[in-house]
Amino acid sequence: DLPETELFQILHIALGALDAAVEALDHEIIGRWYEARFLQLLGYAPTIGACVRCGEKITVPPDEVERKVLFSPSGGGTLCSACAAQSQGLLGL
Repeated sequence: DLPETELFQILHIALGALDAAVEALDHEIIGRWYEARFLQLLGYAPTIGACVRCGEKITVPPDEVERKVLFSPSGGGTLCSACAAQSQGLLGL
């Protein structure tokens, strides 16, 4: 498939979902889904699940499910604890 075909397919899916949606929140969720897929198809997907600096796999132990995973907007993905300690401007997810 060409990227344009996939872009058209996700637009078609999003428009169909918007047409069927009944709640305003549904519109918001559908819009965010479309934005995320659109950016991913263009090669702008963030790195999730591994540290964007060192590559270490990011895991959250079951007894720490309330712990936030740190995301670096400037780095384009999640950071491990060690790399996050050396960074600024992080978001907790």
